[in-house]
Amino acid sequence: MSANRPVRPGQGCLWCNQLIDATALAKEAKTDAERKAQGYGVEEPNPSVISLNAISAAHAVNDFLLDYLSLRTESDPLHYEHYHFLAGTRSLVQPRRDGDCPECSRSGPRFGRGDSVSLPCIEG
Repeated sequence: MSANRPVRPGQGCLWCNQLIDATALAKEAKTDAERKAQGYGVEEPNPSVISLNAISAAHAVNDFLLDYLSLRTESDPLHYEHYHFLAGTRSLVQPRRDGDCPECSRSGPRFGRGDSVSLPCIEG
């Protein structure tokens, strides 16, 4: 399976949809040496299947261009696209939106602040 998950302000983020692993995020925030020290030799890179990723990447680039060039109307519904290659199907998934999300809700402390606020990592 391959997925395209566009993210737009106020439309539900990857955090709202429980697609971000806080532990993995904390590992990514560490230096290479810190990651290696904590890896215990069991974390091998996962292979990437380029042909599966190409479909999602192409759709993601199209979504970005449509949004950046203002070619999409605001009324266009936002959906995640899941491509099931063995079944030959595509499904549209309505993303969840948490009105109290600290990341994407307008009342949240991070909305529109980018790098000026630390990521929600588990320290350690």
